[in-house]
Formats: sequence, structure tokens, C-alpha cells
Amino acid sequence: MTAVQIIDTTVDIEFLEGENPRPMDQTTILAGVGQMAALISSLDWEDRFKRAFEIMKKIVFFEGTIVVNTHAIDRPCCDEDDAIFYWEAGEFLFNPDPRTRAVTFFHDCWHVVQFRAAGNRFAEENERVAREVDAIERQLEVAKILQCRQEDIDFWKAYENNQQAILARLEQGVDRMIHAKPDTQLA
Repeated sequence: MTAVQIIDTTVDIEFLEGENPRPMDQTTILAGVGQMAALISSLDWEDRFKRAFEIMKKIVFFEGTIVVNTHAIDRPCCDEDDAIFYWEAGEFLFNPDPRTRAVTFFHDCWHVVQFRAAGNRFAEENERVAREVDAIERQLEVAKILQCRQEDIDFWKAYENNQQAILARLEQGVDRMIHAKPDTQLA
């Protein structure tokens, strides 16, 4: 299995093709993951961010619709209890900026942090928006450290302040066969 070093943690990389996949350029993806990991690892992070980046055990790049824990998924999502980030390959390739990729990765790392802080408990229906807003707030802090483009920061801020958009994204869940637009960098 292929892996990448992110700070002091080895993160496994896997590729899956589901139903109706598009061709996946694994070489380009691996180069992009390497750039993202090098960027993350090059910075001096405060402890909470460092621990979050190091919490993810695996990144699975996929195309098409795959089944994870009995759920059909076709958009990025995080298996919080197993600390696996399922990253749709087309979305990853859409924005080649390693800073944006690092922030996207961090967002889902933070969801694992939340899961563990809640006693390894998934968000209840009434907690889902609060956890998403919290993840976006931390994501924005990381985006500033990474010096992300202002237009990306503005997009994430607007999303954070739009409860209807957050609810709509959460309602997509992992069972619905709705494909997120590739420029959507939120998981």
C-alpha cells in the first residue's frame, strides 16, 4: 500500500473505483498528495492543529459510487470512527493548490477530532450543524495560516454563515446519489 508522511504520522493511500468511474490519474493524485503533505509538514502548527492533521489514518481516493459501511457514497466524506477520509478524485484534481487541499483535508480531520471528543459518538441530528460550523471555523484558522486565497476564505466564510447551505449539504448525506460540484471543497 502507498503512504504519505504528514507531520509525524504515516497516512495510507488507497484507490477505489466504484460504479460508473471516470479514469483516475493515480500518478497525478500521488504527486498532489505529496505536495500537500510537504506543505503541512513544513509548518510549525499549534498542538490542536498538529494533532488534528495527524489523526487521519488513511485517505481513499475514489471515482464513481462506492460503498462504505453499507452507505453508497459519491462525494467526499469521512469515516470518523475509522479515521478514513474518502476523497473523490475529481474534486481533488479540480483545484491543484496544495493549500486548498490541505484545508479540505484538515476539515475532515477535525471531524475525527470532534467524534473522539464526544466520546467516539457520531453527531446527533441536532448536533450536525454545530459540528459542521465548528469544523469550518477551525478550517478558516488553518486557511489563514496556510495563506489560502482570499476568494477561498470568503467562500468558506459565506458557507459557514449560511445554515440552509450547510443543512442542504448535510442532507445529501452519503446514501443519496447526488454528486457535489467539483469546485465544492467542503466535505
